[in-house]
Amino acid sequence: MKTIITLASSLAIVAIVSATPVLADEYHHHHHHNRYVSYRAPQFANWDQRRSYYSNNWRRVSLAQQRAMDAEMRAHWDAYHHNNWNGAYGWSNYNDPGFLNYLHNNNPNLFTRIGTYIGL
Repeated sequence: MKTIITLASSLAIVAIVSATPVLADEYHHHHHHNRYVSYRAPQFANWDQRRSYYSNNWRRVSLAQQRAMDAEMRAHWDAYHHNNWNGAYGWSNYNDPGFLNYLHNNNPNLFTRIGTYIGL
């Protein structure tokens, strides 16, 4: 009887030890896989796609970020309109395809900063 118990205990230990790598691998896959997934910025085939991404995600810029860039955006908006702008200023105004072209060409640093705010 003692031999049967010892044999059963040995088989149980072998089964646990054999399953441990599988369980450990499953634990690692389940708990650690997503931790190290890197963010992958969208890739664009051309300028039209990039500008469209900016336009479609324009509202992702927080109010605090908009306020921080307000004076800079107003100055560029005025320059874009040849210093002849009489209308209202506002974040939604700046989401103009022509103005996005202007920023892209005339102030790439500001354009890139906006891009980081919208997820690029």
